[in-house]
Formats: sequence, structure tokens, C-alpha cells
Amino acid sequence: MEQDERAFTPRALLLSIAFGLLILFGQTVIRGAGGYSWTGEAALVILAISYALSSMSKRPLSFGEMGVIFGSVEVMTVLFIGWQYILPSWAIAGLSRDFPLRQILPDFLVPRDEDAMRSLLLGGSINWGAWILPLTYVVLFAIILTLFSYFNVIPLRRFYIEREKLVFPVATVGAKFSKILKERGIKLRILYLGILSGFIISLFQRGHLLEAIWEEFPTADLRFDLTPYLQSSFPGGAFGMDQGTQITPDLIAWSFLIPLGIQVSIWITAIVAYLLIPPVLVRMGLLPYESGHDFSFYSSNAAVNGPLPWYHLSTGVYVAVGLIPILVGAKYIVRNFREWRDEPLSRKWLLIGWALTFIFSIFLLSILGMSPAIALAILILQAIYWQGYIWTLGMSNWIVPINLGIRGILDQIFFSSGIFSRASSDAFFSGAANAMVTDSISAQPTASAEGFKFSSELNIKAKTIFRAQVFGIVFGALAGSLLLLLSFHIWGAAKKPLEMAVTTYPEEGLLTVMDQLEGWDPIYFLEGFLIGAIPFIIKGIFPIFGISALGILLGLLLPGYAALYMLTSLLRFLAERYGGETFLQDKAVPFFAGFAIGGVLNAIGTSVVLIVKSSPLSPISGPLGALIILAVILPVMRSYMRSGDFERVTQLLLEDSGDGI
Repeated sequence: MEQDERAFTPRALLLSIAFGLLILFGQTVIRGAGGYSWTGEAALVILAISYALSSMSKRPLSFGEMGVIFGSVEVMTVLFIGWQYILPSWAIAGLSRDFPLRQILPDFLVPRDEDAMRSLLLGGSINWGAWILPLTYVVLFAIILTLFSYFNVIPLRRFYIEREKLVFPVATVGAKFSKILKERGIKLRILYLGILSGFIISLFQRGHLLEAIWEEFPTADLRFDLTPYLQSSFPGGAFGMDQGTQITPDLIAWSFLIPLGIQVSIWITAIVAYLLIPPVLVRMGLLPYESGHDFSFYSSNAAVNGPLPWYHLSTGVYVAVGLIPILVGAKYIVRNFREWRDEPLSRKWLLIGWALTFIFSIFLLSILGMSPAIALAILILQAIYWQGYIWTLGMSNWIVPINLGIRGILDQIFFSSGIFSRASSDAFFSGAANAMVTDSISAQPTASAEGFKFSSELNIKAKTIFRAQVFGIVFGALAGSLLLLLSFHIWGAAKKPLEMAVTTYPEEGLLTVMDQLEGWDPIYFLEGFLIGAIPFIIKGIFPIFGISALGILLGLLLPGYAALYMLTSLLRFLAERYGGETFLQDKAVPFFAGFAIGGVLNAIGTSVVLIVKSSPLSPISGPLGALIILAVILPVMRSYMRSGDFERVTQLLLEDSGDGI
């Protein structure tokens, strides 16, 4: 029975709006000051806090209400992975005297009032008349293209979840958390133990809460780099982590939850591609080499240089990972489309919605200044890559959008071929628009699929989560655009704490005009597609073949996390080998669900302290940080102890079989 009665209740909507506004503020001001970019896991923490607040009234949230909160908050969060940079990016181009294509910038995106643009970038009064059209465009851009991405996900919903069994770690943890809170018992105690463990371990990590409160507090840097010590034996090889990364509780939890075969494929690929092959190429004179560098330098060198530039090859692997499973499962997808049961929309409304958003998406892209044929190509290519992103998030909790592959394909089709002049608005806006779609929309179809996974785990109607997502994207775009405009004029988009005045989109357009593809070549795309296809072919012949195309892709894109996956694959193997499925589901997964929540709570608390520290309220940042620590640890410890009492009482009642009722 589907459990979403009383889903869109006043309190569910109120909590969604309130925490949605917090997320929007977090993704703008707190992100700039605290350096922490909230992604889908923020919805998990919001879910936990919402449940705790509702429990105070003795009426805990229902599963349906949880679905509304999770679905709406997540899409608001991922909208602000890149969408917030659009207006400042174009304002810089509009103000730059040296920008070569200033005269072709559209008025509806770049106001002609230079004072209005300066106020946006440096702070000042808002000229609403100058910004009403740009604001309208970016809001429609977000809503229309996001809805189009949702309509692409819905026909494949069952395919992802029921046939391919994508994990979607955040959704899995969120659903497990929700179930355990309702079921109570020993799993609840394990969950609380995980929260405590994740939060406390994070406290003592570099860059986290204790260091944010007391800068001199001794913390541990959970990262390593063996690269410098390996150069004598493996010149040009890399094994370690980047300076800005470290192993955290939430990363351990997400990694543990994905299938063992994918984990092993990731670290094997990373070791082969970045540690073993580069020294061979260096000794053959095919890969440039300089001594005295670290992991970041040598991994980047292997990724983009030499005869096997792994980053460029990954543009083709992505397409193989996203498309081949759909081709293999075509009969299943067609059968589900014919049956069409329990879907978010009727087939008629899905087709109407898809057609309308498809047409309006092409319109929004083409009015920038490019041919509708190019806009059509961008939309089709983006939709293909969205499938790869859904797989990477669904089976790893990583999404690594690749803009370069699409830009290279567009270049081959339209500009290198001579169909359109490279020195034209078509070339410029194709590069710029493609980057805008990649940064702003790529995470939305993954969030949609993840929301459907959450609803499936809790037996919530798919239409409930879809409506929550539509509510979230409309509210997020409308409220977020106003919050952005106010924030830009209060602090200045180019100034601290925001620092959002990046020139990404005009630069991407200029790179297309100048035929700068960073060494990308169509042959690399084809080779990458072949590399991605080979595991599918071998597995079709030998079903026991364990190497995953998705693991290969992630190993090429995320070599810095090879050690993380070595650790979690060992933990997963031990849990499966010696504990069995019961131990895995009843003890390991609840613990790691809590472990992830504890780690994310610490990261969000750290961001709050840092934003206060950089404001006039700096003197209270220390006490505030201490209060955050106590506000997490004390209630969780209390709940942990009470859950233990509840378990002991339950056990006694079950064992006392002498006095039946």
C-alpha cells in the first residue's frame, strides 16, 4: 500500500519553504564565506531536522510529508550548483571594454545600463527596470529546462530503479533513516551510533568545526599523497589525493553503499590509468615529464596530455555508460511505456509536457543568438549526457559534468565542417549556452531520478515526489532569483563573501570562436566510447565478468579517491563475506546512514560558523560553534540511550510468553 496520505500538508509545505530559503541562502552567502557547496546530501540533513522538529509536537512526519520535503529541497539545492553565476558572468562581459563581442550581447540578458551592472557586481541600489528582463530570462531558463529534464526521466524511472537497481546513496540513506525512525528497535540505536561517530570524527578533521571555532586547534588531515615518493619507480605516475580533498565520514558512507564490483573497478582503473601507464608513456617519450611535483600535477598531466588523455577519453565513456544500458534494456522500457502504471503523469500529459518544454527550451537557447538547429543539437546532446550523469550519481553519488565533450561535438558538426562560420554569434552562443545548461541543469535529472528512488523505497506515490520537485524548482527559481539579486546588491557579486563574478560563460563562447578545445579530438571521443562499450560486450558473453564501465569512467574522472574506494570496498567485502545480507542491511547500512548524516551535519555547522566569523557578529562565532556541537551531540546521545531502553523493554516483552492477552 502506498503511504503518502497527507503528503502536501501545511507543515510539510512550510518546512519545505523555510528550509528551502535556508538552502538558497546557504548556496549563495554561506557558500561564499564558508567554502562549502551544499549538494543533494543537504536534503538528507533537512529531512532529519524536520523530523526532529515534528516529533516535538508528538506528531512525527508521515512518509508522504518526508517525500515532499526531500523532493522539493533537493531540487532547490542542486539548482544552485551553477545557476547563480549566470547574471554576474554576463554583467562582467557587458562592462568589459576589451570584450570583443560586446555588441552582440542580448539586452534581455545584459542590461545596457552600466551603473546597474556595477551595482550588481560591487553592491548598490537595485535598478529593477534594468534587471526585470534578465531576471525573467534566468527564471524561465531554470524552470523550463529543468521540467524538460524531468520529462526525460519519467519514462525511464522504473528502468533505473527496478531493473538496473541504481542505489542513489543519498536517497537510500534518506529512506533508510525514515524507515528506522518509524520502526525503532535496534536499528535505531545503530543509526544514532553512526550519527555520533560521523559527527565526532569530523570534528577533529582539518577544515571542520573545531578548527573553525579555534583556529589553533590540532586537527587531522585525512588525506595522503604518495606521489613524490613513487617518482623514482613510477615517473609521471600518481597515487594520492588533491590538496583540497580528504576522506570524510559522508564520503565513506556513500562509497560503502554502492556495489562492490563498481568500487573495485574504480580503484583498479585509477591505479592502472594514473600510476602504471604514465611511467611507460614517459619512458617512451610520449608523455611530458617534470620532476618534483605532487599528485595534482601528475594526475592532470596524465588526464589531458599524451596519446591516452584520460579526461578526453571520458567524454566518450560517459555516452557509453548512459546509452548502452538503455539500448540493452529497450524492450523493458517499451513494455513499461505501454503498461504505464503508477506513473507521475498520464502518458498524454507526459508527451504534451515533453513537447512543450522541448520547444520552449530550443526557443530560450536560440534567442541568445544562434540557429535553432544548434540549439536542438545542444538539447539532444545534453539529454544523452544526462543519462550518464544519472548513472554516476545513482551508483556513486558523484556527478562530474563534462562540458568539453559536447562543445567538441558541436564544433565538429557545425563549425569545423563549415556549415556555420566560426566567427559568428552562432559559434559564440553555442559555447556559452552549452556551458550554462551543463552548469545549471545537469544535476536536475539526477535529482529527479534520486527522488523517485526515495519514493520507491518508502512506497510513496511517484506523482507525490514529482509534484514536490515541480514545487521545489518553481519556488527555488522565483525565490532564488530575488534572493540572488538582493544579495548581489547588498554584498556585491564580485566581492566577498559572494565572489560569484566568474566569466565562465562568455569565456566558453570565445573559446568556441577561437577553436580552443584544450586538445580534445573526436578520435578520443570514439576511443572512449569503445572503452566504455567493451565491458558491456564482455559481460554479455561472460555474465560473471566483474569490471564495470561505470567504474572505469569514475576511475578516470576521480583518481584522487582511489584510496577511498580501496578502503570501502574492503569494508563492504568483509561485511558481505562474514556478516551476510542480514548483517549488511540490519547493521552496516543503518550505521553508515547515520555516519553520513553526522558528517554532513558537521560540514553544515562549519559553514554557519565561518559565515558568522566573517561578519560583524564574529565575537559570537565561538560560542555559536560550541552550541552547534552540543545541539547535535546531546540530543543524539539522549536518543541513543532511550532507544537502548526501548529495545531492552521490547526484548523483555517478546521473551515473556507466559501471560498472553
